[in-house]
Amino acid sequence: KMEKKWVEMKKKPIKGIKEDIKLIEGELTLATALILKKKLEAEGATVMLTRDNPNISSFGIDFKKWKDSLFHKSLDSAYARGDVSFEERNFLLKKANDTEIFRRFFVSEELKERARKINEFHPDLTLVIHYNVDETNQNWNKPTKKDFVMAFVGGGFASDELDKPETRIDFLRLLLTDDIEHSIDFSKYIVNSLSEKLEVPAALDSCAIYLRDNCITTGVNGVFCRNLTLTRTVKGTLCYGESLYQDNINECKALSKKEISVDGIKTSKRVEEVADAYFQGVMNYVKKKP
Repeated sequence: KMEKKWVEMKKKPIKGIKEDIKLIEGELTLATALILKKKLEAEGATVMLTRDNPNISSFGIDFKKWKDSLFHKSLDSAYARGDVSFEERNFLLKKANDTEIFRRFFVSEELKERARKINEFHPDLTLVIHYNVDETNQNWNKPTKKDFVMAFVGGGFASDELDKPETRIDFLRLLLTDDIEHSIDFSKYIVNSLSEKLEVPAALDSCAIYLRDNCITTGVNGVFCRNLTLTRTVKGTLCYGESLYQDNINECKALSKKEISVDGIKTSKRVEEVADAYFQGVMNYVKKKP
């Protein structure tokens, strides 16, 4: 809830459901990743997850334990690097509540830890798994008819996103390597597989405000350059996938069902279908490589 990665709908406005719907993106993504991991390992791949348990961050602990044990040290380091101003540091230390600490500091630190883990692993391919929502569906407490597949790769920098030296270094790396080109190629296979197997159309830049205003089209339907923390900082070939809209009127019904169990996590067959689509996209990409 603090991260606003939460969909909750009452049964009254949705026909055909017998109880309220509650979807937690972190549970959906973890179940998807666990299923996908097993499928890839069966084909001989070595797979690393940045987190492998519910409610646990990439630090290996939950937010409360992080705040109790790592918050002050992390904040001091961020201040020394120049990532946090003197005023922001004082606010976070003296005035901020848990939600403000979570949104204004923890999220960025947690993403940096994910990027560190991934880059240390040196993967051939990186998949970032997300489930999207309709940006115009305020508070996501009612269903929408929209449903799209999309994926993001590096690039798409805005002028005010090049003010820090480390960001400019990331920019130069993306400019001087083939990471973006390889990522677009990989993401094409992922988007095509997701769209075909899930029967969800690939997004155009007209389908969402952030696609129009914050992204660059790549020439591949559904694949966009966007300057997100992970698309910027993770090295190598990457696909940042958004498989479907959780709050779509049909998807929310399907995702809310508890039909299968994945390592103790009760989830839906729709999640399994998403994992299957990711798997097929990876295999299609790998098979076409020389």
